[in-house]
Amino acid sequence: MERDYYLPSEILPLVLNAGKTKSSFYRAYREGKVFKIIRDEREVYDKEVVDKFLRGEFEREKGRRKTRGVEPVASIMADTKTMPPITIVRMEDTAALYMMETAVLPRFEDAIVPPTIQGWIGRNKYVYWAEFHPHNRRDIWAVLGMLPLHEEVIVQLLHKEISPKDIPAEAVLPYEPGKIYSCYISSMTAVRGHYNAITRLMQRVLSYWKKHNISVERVYIDILEESIEDTPPLILTNEFFYSPLYGLDERRNSTHWVLRLDRRNGNPSVKAYQQSIEQQKKEKTHMLATIPVDTLPADTVSQMKLSPRNFMDLKDRFHSLGPDGQITKHARFRSVLSHDDILAIIEINNALFPPSSGSAAQRFIPILQAWWNKNTDVFRVLEVDNEIVGFASFLPLSQDIIDKIVRNEMRMTQIKGDDIQGYTPHQPTNIFVWTIAVHPDIQGQRKRSYGWYLAMGMWNFLNDLGARGVEIGAIYARSDEIEGINLSFGFRFKPVPPPPGVKKLVFRLDFSESNEFLTAYKLALTKYRALHTVNSSNG
Repeated sequence: MERDYYLPSEILPLVLNAGKTKSSFYRAYREGKVFKIIRDEREVYDKEVVDKFLRGEFEREKGRRKTRGVEPVASIMADTKTMPPITIVRMEDTAALYMMETAVLPRFEDAIVPPTIQGWIGRNKYVYWAEFHPHNRRDIWAVLGMLPLHEEVIVQLLHKEISPKDIPAEAVLPYEPGKIYSCYISSMTAVRGHYNAITRLMQRVLSYWKKHNISVERVYIDILEESIEDTPPLILTNEFFYSPLYGLDERRNSTHWVLRLDRRNGNPSVKAYQQSIEQQKKEKTHMLATIPVDTLPADTVSQMKLSPRNFMDLKDRFHSLGPDGQITKHARFRSVLSHDDILAIIEINNALFPPSSGSAAQRFIPILQAWWNKNTDVFRVLEVDNEIVGFASFLPLSQDIIDKIVRNEMRMTQIKGDDIQGYTPHQPTNIFVWTIAVHPDIQGQRKRSYGWYLAMGMWNFLNDLGARGVEIGAIYARSDEIEGINLSFGFRFKPVPPPPGVKKLVFRLDFSESNEFLTAYKLALTKYRALHTVNSSNG
């Protein structure tokens, strides 16, 4: 069977025999006209496009009239039956990105070195996006770097007091739904023949912001004055209706432009983004009108994320835990095994909610011990590198006691061991979530990662209860802390009107309602019922 590829060692003799030069071949490769494919786990050159190069077909295309914004991607993609992949730039891509920018930029010293970009990505992995060759990720066709920064940093950049290379990693802001950002474009580079990829990259960024409710009001860009042809920066400013930014020093050989996303814009992608953000603001306003937030600090209300998580999108990230609750090589979500584990839980709880005195903290020890003695499933701990860094508590209680807790008629310290119910098959059970928390000393990316581990652990715990035949009616929670409020909304808990005088928000997750978070639990419970129905009928 004839091969559909050439080995790299075969290329140079073919090129020279056809009367071509080595530099012309590699120029065609950089422009994406010639590309590599994977065969037998190795990179080789696609035979069809190499043959076109050898026959001089790409040279004949030079004289054809091109329409603005149209590039030769379509002919390349006709063979691959797919559009070139656009995705975030990963740490391992930064070396190839640097090589591309040094080759393309008018001044190679303007290319940003990999360690700098790696620092930015470490703070926010969604700040750099690239279009890659469909068969070779090391072949980057275009890149768009967009850094969310405080306005004072952007002003320094526009005044040329600092350059993009001087932006420290800690200046890059992580994206959080509900917050408002300004961004500065640090990279906007494309190889010749793929300039229009910049438009697709901007569309992809807007799509990401829209999907995750990221509110960006301004995007700033510097353009060199000598850029008079259709370069990626000018394509970007024209397509998305950037406007000149006047009033700054224009003597530094650059012009300043800004995209105002808080104003009307004729670009369809921008309009779709603006409409989505506006709709989400209206939904948040409506939701806030239905819950008593007047007792919460304004900062807490502004950070509330009322949109539920899309668990269909997360299904590949949520997975069953390994032996002993293993999540990763270093982390596990496990049962409480000893009195020392109880002490670790109390230490984290006291760090979160400092007791009035040491004696008050000590009184909590026998209470939690009594709960655990009655039902060893009431606590789960998150252990990382053999250290307990977080915990979750799920207390099966009667509806009467849950109602008293919600009405502030009963404190948690008044719950006795005998009040804790068992997780019994076929028996209707309601659960009160006392606390789900990471130690407050843990912040930044570690806190977000550990919070994710706790969420996945909770999901697994509920699925395990379903597999054991535990019939959960509802889960209740209450909180006036932003993490607890956002976690409740994220898992599709619904706020319920709190009793008079209660300042904390009260939430309820009804297991009889449709909820993607509960799909795996319900499936496990259905399997349990079917198995035990068969066994009982056979018995």
